[in-house]
Amino acid sequence: MKRIIAAIATIVSMGTALGQQRPQYTQYMINPLLVNPAVSGSEDYVDIKAGYRNQWLGMDGAPTTMFLSAHAPLGKGRVMASNRSRNKKNGWHGIGAIVTNDKIGPSTNSTFSASYSYHLKLSKDVVASLGVLAGLRATA
Repeated sequence: MKRIIAAIATIVSMGTALGQQRPQYTQYMINPLLVNPAVSGSEDYVDIKAGYRNQWLGMDGAPTTMFLSAHAPLGKGRVMASNRSRNKKNGWHGIGAIVTNDKIGPSTNSTFSASYSYHLKLSKDVVASLGVLAGLRATA
């Protein structure tokens, strides 16, 4: 009986499964926020980056990907203050946003994502970071 229920559940789930493809980024090592939300707020400044990728130039329906990303730290100055400061904290927050447009043939995917991260200073040179990314996606 368990095998019959498992077979029916498998057949039903196959009919409702949707495939997903993430955009391809050629220079993601320059913008690590695209693949890791824990990066948001890791720099000492507001980091804004934009990119465009056009694969198979000259072919109809060739994949194109565009993105705009930004992230900033919140409260990092108090963490990096000297040890004599009364307001010194052990951690800081980071926020970020990513907007992408990925077109492959007749389909277009547009996304808006927001990221949040928390950075905990463990020692002078070691920081642990945890990040969360949530967003909206529109498909045409």
